Amino acid sequence: MAYTPLALIYRALVTVVISWLLLVVRADGFMQQSFSFSWDSNLAVPVPVTTQCDTLNIQWSRGTNTGPNPVAPYYLQIYTSAFVYPFIVAAGSNLNFNFAVPFGPGTLYQICMFDSQGNTGGCQAMYTVIANTSSSSLSCSNSTLSFPLGPLDVDAEVASGALSQYGWIDQCTDITVTPKNGTGPYTFTVAPSLHPPLNITSNSASAMSWTIDLTWASPFFISVADSAGNYWSYGPLHSGEGSSSCLAR
Repeated sequence: MAYTPLALIYRALVTVVISWLLLVVRADGFMQQSFSFSWDSNLAVPVPVTTQCDTLNIQWSRGTNTGPNPVAPYYLQIYTSAFVYPFIVAAGSNLNFNFAVPFGPGTLYQICMFDSQGNTGGCQAMYTVIANTSSSSLSCSNSTLSFPLGPLDVDAEVASGALSQYGWIDQCTDITVTPKNGTGPYTFTVAPSLHPPLNITSNSASAMSWTIDLTWASPFFISVADSAGNYWSYGPLHSGEGSSSCLAR
């Protein structure tokens, strides 16, 4: 099979990202944060909206985080409400990166960051794209993103049945994902807003489950990646009202 240049670039990025996802899995839950990033730290109260084709000047630093020391290069992992897979964007080896938001008006998106060793900078808040009314011709599009080689086929279940792409799921209940194609090992990632992510891995296409130990109304995305560069994601999802027994762990 012949790949386009963009597909080859994406495959190379995914090979790097999958390798470190497998290295940083912890048995005790969410990852320890190694650095912090933002693009609106100059605002007293950040407003979670961006105009289509706005350029985000993303900056990051070690700060007071206590996770392993970050090692360049860095990567963005971008979840959106418009696609059923996340995007991986190489952010280089400096401590800042400009990203032009190419998504259409009404799209919800969330950016997470990792370094070359799998250490995380956590995930930012979920932002909404609004229409650009200051320009008659926009200079960015989805073509600026490298699309994954293919979406995975994944069964996602909750206690009541199939998981909705934008569902509210009772807290302290389980989400179970089962890959139906692709090549193992597989990584199931949970990415809450304003929080470091969590990774669960499986060498085979067996079911992987996570108990929603987030407080009521917390937004999050989930994704599954295989070792060949195929992806699947759902979200934004929210933690619904339910038992709080798991929150005290």
